[in-house]
Amino acid sequence: MVTKFSFPGSSHQDISCQYRGRLNGGESQYTYVLQHSQLGRVEGEGWLSNHAIVQRYWVLGDRQRQSGFETFYRFNDRRYYLASGMLTGHSLTSTMEATLERQG
Repeated sequence: MVTKFSFPGSSHQDISCQYRGRLNGGESQYTYVLQHSQLGRVEGEGWLSNHAIVQRYWVLGDRQRQSGFETFYRFNDRRYYLASGMLTGHSLTSTMEATLERQG
């Protein structure tokens, strides 16, 4: 899966993520690795439900011990709501909320 987050009307740089992972049929848990445009190489795990995807991740080779979580709630086949947070060590350093639309 490939994602790109754009921030129209903002000077914030786009964030792109390229995920690789495996989800066996009938399973609701998975692991993944991703290449993040700002964090570098990341590992994580996720859980699927009927209306949400919940993920937690950690940045590899990072002395700051950055980690985070993301929850994607499904409104319909094209729209999702994202709530996420990032931690450095044990401190919450950023949060993000967004409505996402699938392109194509």
